[in-house]
Amino acid sequence: MNKSFVYLAACLSIGTASAQGLSNGGMQHLMTDISSKPRGVSELNSSIDGSPYYNNSYCIANITYNGKLFPKVPAMLNLQDNFMIYKDESGQELIATSTVDRIEFPDCGNTAFESGFPAIDHQMVSTFYQVINKGPKAELLKYIQFVLRDVAITGLTNSTYTKSLDRTDVYYAYIPGKGMTRLEKNAESLLTALSDKKAAIEAYIGSHHIKGKKETDLAEVFAYYNTL
Repeated sequence: MNKSFVYLAACLSIGTASAQGLSNGGMQHLMTDISSKPRGVSELNSSIDGSPYYNNSYCIANITYNGKLFPKVPAMLNLQDNFMIYKDESGQELIATSTVDRIEFPDCGNTAFESGFPAIDHQMVSTFYQVINKGPKAELLKYIQFVLRDVAITGLTNSTYTKSLDRTDVYYAYIPGKGMTRLEKNAESLLTALSDKKAAIEAYIGSHHIKGKKETDLAEVFAYYNTL
């Protein structure tokens, strides 16, 4: 499904949901549309140092699935294993086995995650990306990658090992009709990804002294690109 259409459908659904008075949220309606399974104890691993979740506790989320909006659902997002956890109306914890299109956390960082992008590197179409900048021409996306490694703890007589999750943020440009491009944190990578407006982007980067080394630099350039 075209991602621009999904996004428009979600925006239209917000007004419809409000008009219908879904004051208790979309938990019950969501359960009838997506496949889920109970959250098991095995999904929780307290022996690992670090968290695979975007949010370590439940946040109210607005969830879009197949173009339909399900508002006010208590949810968490496991980015290491790429699935959403949510609560039903009775408080039962469920893991969504269907991949939703978009999850917005208005009160937890005011951010959103989307799936449905073309496969690239080790990521699949079902992979969630954090949306850093979204416009009519391009999206700046962040893939939050986790690597599990052993950490040695040296004692007086021997060493023991614990496990730790290391996080790496990887940025991508998504342009409809062009697909996904991996970004490095430098100006040259931005010029390559946004090459159809290279002269304008190069002039903007130069006049604003942008190095492209920070996420805010990338977001600023994408915001400008979406105005061209």
